[in-house]
Amino acid sequence: LCNITPYKMIDRARLTRAAAFISEGRFKLNDIASAVGFNSPAQFSKSFKRQFGVPPSGYNQYSSGNEAG
Repeated sequence: LCNITPYKMIDRARLTRAAAFISEGRFKLNDIASAVGFNSPAQFSKSFKRQFGVPPSGYNQYSSGNEAG
């Protein structure tokens, strides 16, 4: 199928869902981390930044700036 491990595929899906929650702007980051299955907000932030290149706290500004491009 693809050159991605099942763990990474699941992690990517969790982080993509988290990004959608962040974009909605209705939830706190700690609640989002827990909702997508992270036990530690610090680990969530680290994984999110690795996936998207920005921390969760800066994602709205990042995604807003990239809509036009």
